[in-house]
Amino acid sequence: GQDAVFTVTVKEIKRKEYAPLDDEFAKDVSEFETLQELRTDIENNLKEARKQRTEQELREEAITKVADNAEVELPESMIEDRVMRMVEDLAFRIEQQGIPFNYYLKVTNTDLATLQSNSRPAAERSVKADLVLEAIAKAENIQVEAADVDKELEKLAEMYKQDVAKIRESFEKQGQISALEYSIMIDKAVDLIIREANITEKTLED
Repeated sequence: GQDAVFTVTVKEIKRKEYAPLDDEFAKDVSEFETLQELRTDIENNLKEARKQRTEQELREEAITKVADNAEVELPESMIEDRVMRMVEDLAFRIEQQGIPFNYYLKVTNTDLATLQSNSRPAAERSVKADLVLEAIAKAENIQVEAADVDKELEKLAEMYKQDVAKIRESFEKQGQISALEYSIMIDKAVDLIIREANITEKTLED
């Protein structure tokens, strides 16, 4: 609570100097030999990210429209289960950032019951969409082959930088193969909806 005077001596002043954007820079920060190759790679990655984002938005819109136009009785047990999964997923993401979930609830001035209540509308939409897509898959006799499961496991192995055999073993131990097959079936149903809607690649790019 009192004024104070400090005497300091500046020993050194530094200034950040940026490396020139040339071929040497490209070699230092990437596996490419030239700056042009690095620029092309970055551009391609941005295009691919944009395409994936557009495709995901398209899939979500297709699911929403199909679900909105359907009348489905939603089992309460499925809604409650989906709410719990959503809250658990949120808790996992929060704690992955090094923040205790209880602390998160405190600083956001909420509690578990309120969080569950707020999650219910989204859970209802999610359950309804799954039921509608499941009905479409059955009506269209959509099948999930062993090759489909293998392909999905390979994608997961690449994503998590693990051996495919280990990923498969983990899924089998946890009894999650059937859940994976269900997820693939739902994705195939969405693919069917998009095809039937005559959505072209140009639509995605636009």
